[in-house]
Amino acid sequence: MTTGKDWTNSSLGERLTWAMSRKRFGTNELGEAAGITGGGVSKLADRTEVVAGHAATLFKLANALDVSPGWLAFGTGQPLDESAKPPWERAADLCREAGVPEEAIQSALDEVVSSDTEMPVLVWIDRMRLKAAEIRAARPLM
Repeated sequence: MTTGKDWTNSSLGERLTWAMSRKRFGTNELGEAAGITGGGVSKLADRTEVVAGHAATLFKLANALDVSPGWLAFGTGQPLDESAKPPWERAADLCREAGVPEEAIQSALDEVVSSDTEMPVLVWIDRMRLKAAEIRAARPLM
C-alpha cells in the first residue's frame, strides 16, 4: 500500500499511531496481538525519535499491524510491501475484499502442496473462486 507520504523523517510514534489507526487498534489491543503490554505500546507511540525501540519488539508490532518491519523501525519505504507477501496471501486478501467466503479461501489454502506455493496470484484467485462455487453448489436449496 502506497500512502504517498514520505515517512523518512517521521517519528516512531507517528508511524505506530498511523498503523494502529489503520487496523483500528488501541494500545491494549495491539499489545495483546503483539504479545507485549499495552503500556509498552503506549510508551512507543509517544516516542518522537525517528528510530527507537528494540528490534524484537518492533518486529512483533509490525507483524501484528501487518506493516513492513523496516518501515515501522526506520521509516524507510512504504508501510505495506504487497510484493513481499506470498502469492496465496495476496490472493486471499483480494478474495476477501471481493466477498469470497472465508470458508472457500481456507478450503483452497488447505489443499496446498509444496509445488503450489509458486503459483501466480491469479491462479490462486481462480482456485478460491472455484472453491466458493463448489461450496455454493453443495449447499441444499431452501
